[in-house]
Amino acid sequence: MSQDTQVELTIATTARNEFGNLPEFFRQCSTAVALLGVRTELIFIDDGSVDDTAKEVLKAQEHYPELNIHLIQNKMSRGITHAILTIAELAVGEWICLIPADLESFPKDDIPALFEARQTDIDVLAGWRQGREDGKSFSSKIYNRINRRWFGVYLHDANWIKLVRREALRDLPLKKNWHRFLTAFFVKQGRSIVEVPVQWHARSYGQSKFTPWRLPGALFDLINVKIFLDFGQRPLAPFVVLTLISLMLAITNAVFALIFLDAQSGQLGLGIMLSAALIIFGLSAMGIGMVVDKRYLRRRHRRNESANIRGES
Repeated sequence: MSQDTQVELTIATTARNEFGNLPEFFRQCSTAVALLGVRTELIFIDDGSVDDTAKEVLKAQEHYPELNIHLIQNKMSRGITHAILTIAELAVGEWICLIPADLESFPKDDIPALFEARQTDIDVLAGWRQGREDGKSFSSKIYNRINRRWFGVYLHDANWIKLVRREALRDLPLKKNWHRFLTAFFVKQGRSIVEVPVQWHARSYGQSKFTPWRLPGALFDLINVKIFLDFGQRPLAPFVVLTLISLMLAITNAVFALIFLDAQSGQLGLGIMLSAALIIFGLSAMGIGMVVDKRYLRRRHRRNESANIRGES
């Protein structure tokens, strides 16, 4: 990867089996770069495609030398979060534009809109979809509401295209599937964010990778991110996770017992007792965690006081 510090913009995308969208995607990226007149690179991560995605990227390397396209191929799908971490490590542009290659966002319009909205005191520019009609508006509203209540992210559309300062993206301690909560990490780090309205477009090729089966995993990731951002590396974090798992199992078991088990045979009572035991276990774990965490914070406070005393002497 080129280490040219004069690159102002890195366009970054990851795609899996998006062959049909790529000719137009690269054409629009070229149009955007010509309009902006800035030195650009484009990092394309082929995330385990089994179609001709990679061949189309190689064609674009020849047809659009001004884009300075770098192709990274994963033998198997490794996900969006892994792609973002790779992009953050390799990008040399001062600004990084995270944009999908499925043409639900038009690069020729949206990249200039974000780039021209930059300000010296802004770290992140977030696209706000207008005219969205993809059937995911309801789940998106819930997601954005949770972001406001849990993470203090006051955006209309927290999970769409972004233009980010390179150093801001490199500072993120992301784990698998945490890409959904990029803005939560930015807010936690005190990064300044502004929204820029952009037009949503329906796909003309391929299908969305989103399915309802991802929702349980997204809920678990939500809890994990909340715990990580609130407690970080403190010892309370694993106890909180253990408590939440215990309570979820207790509720699931109780519902199952009430619906499927026979009260007269005694099975229902055993099911309810198991749920009660799980609740007690979870609350006990939380209690132990709070005690351990309190001692940890006390020791850390003493170390900080000792360091301050040594620094003053």
